[in-house]
Amino acid sequence: MPSLEPYQVRRLLRIGLWLDAEPGTQLTYQGEVVPHLIFLRSGHVNVLVEGRSVGGCADGSLIGEISIRTGEPATATTVARDAIRYLALDRKALHKLMKADSEIAHAVDVGNRQNLESKLIRMNQAVLGGA
Repeated sequence: MPSLEPYQVRRLLRIGLWLDAEPGTQLTYQGEVVPHLIFLRSGHVNVLVEGRSVGGCADGSLIGEISIRTGEPATATTVARDAIRYLALDRKALHKLMKADSEIAHAVDVGNRQNLESKLIRMNQAVLGGA
């Protein structure tokens, strides 16, 4: 979130928790509301819909952004493909922080939008490559 001031980044980091996970760890579950917005710092995550692989996420990706934004259940299950490091931002604390600071809210929204655009482009390329 390069548009944020250092004190705003610190506020975001305060509501997050840095975690490591082993291969096979599930981060989100399709059909369940996501409790954390996940920023994947390192490693790779597989994305599954109805148990079938539909894509993946790598360093710098956000995971769970649709569920966090809409309050609806996750559209996919995400599973660590290899050892990963990530920042988990608690849903409730994130929403509270976004209500308190419009600049943080805007930065999170922009980050979500850019992340979704990137995922859509990769998905379209994968479909074209497999056609």
